[in-house]
Amino acid sequence: MDPVPVTSLADARWVRAISHPLRARLLAMLDEEPGSPVVLAGKLEAPLGTVSYHVRILYDLGLVELVSTRQRRGATEHIYRARAHPALTDRPWADHREAAPEGLAFDAALSQIHD
Repeated sequence: MDPVPVTSLADARWVRAISHPLRARLLAMLDEEPGSPVVLAGKLEAPLGTVSYHVRILYDLGLVELVSTRQRRGATEHIYRARAHPALTDRPWADHREAAPEGLAFDAALSQIHD
């Protein structure tokens, strides 16, 4: 059964997913086009085991989905793509605005990152 997708930036799974630079890069790559850990590892010049581990974390967190499988050299290659990104809303940042006077600058930075 597929994990429940992340729909809010307030979801701790989103923070966990992007807390590692490789996962952030993999998520961006899978947002552009579907790919397998083998293909992604080749593009990143990273060890296949490391890439597979992080893709599995993204899958378990509900941020990527399995779109197909195919046989390749006697093994099954899994093809993933990114699911829709969580929406940037005012709700997750409401507490920050009240706690810090520089909240407006923080909101502007978050909006710029999101765009």
